[in-house]
Amino acid sequence: MNIEINNLNHNEVKLIHLINRILPEPVDSSVILNDAELHELGLNSIGLVKLITEIEQSFNIEIDDEFLLPDNFNTYSKIKNAVFRLLKIEGFL
Repeated sequence: MNIEINNLNHNEVKLIHLINRILPEPVDSSVILNDAELHELGLNSIGLVKLITEIEQSFNIEIDDEFLLPDNFNTYSKIKNAVFRLLKIEGFL
């Protein structure tokens, strides 16, 4: 899959920038978009907690505790699906 950042909506771009800001070393957005495993890009457990906190604050959502599993946050697509689902529930999409 090869996705270009120019084809994304505001929330998708925002999410990519959040992920990239939390990674120890920034990567090209295409790497994140093409579902690289975030732990392989250096995201550790502390970074994951920071990422979840940033997502909740930036999108004004609350991620339920039972959903807070590392496997639910290991790729951009999984994070995007969770965030967008919560935004729909909250009536923001």
